[in-house]
Amino acid sequence: MSGDQSATGIDMLRGAQLAARQLNANGGVLGKKLVIVAADDAADPSRGATVAREMVARHVSAVVGPFNSSVGVAALPIYRAAGIPILRMTSAT
Repeated sequence: MSGDQSATGIDMLRGAQLAARQLNANGGVLGKKLVIVAADDAADPSRGATVAREMVARHVSAVVGPFNSSVGVAALPIYRAAGIPILRMTSAT
């Protein structure tokens, strides 16, 4: 939501918020309401690792992102180690 790819980050957040509103209006997921926890990695790998550790500490249930590949390289191992499911918006390599 900041940095060089801020427009993409804002669009991703808005999309997630819309999906959560729609799902919650229909009873949520498995009867539980979704809560979106926004986090800004600023398309910066070191910030991405910090954000990943913060999200692990907050016990999020899943992660959508990161978008930026270099951020993914830094953050995805942290989420995986914590067992947090990831819908990544970046390359798999």
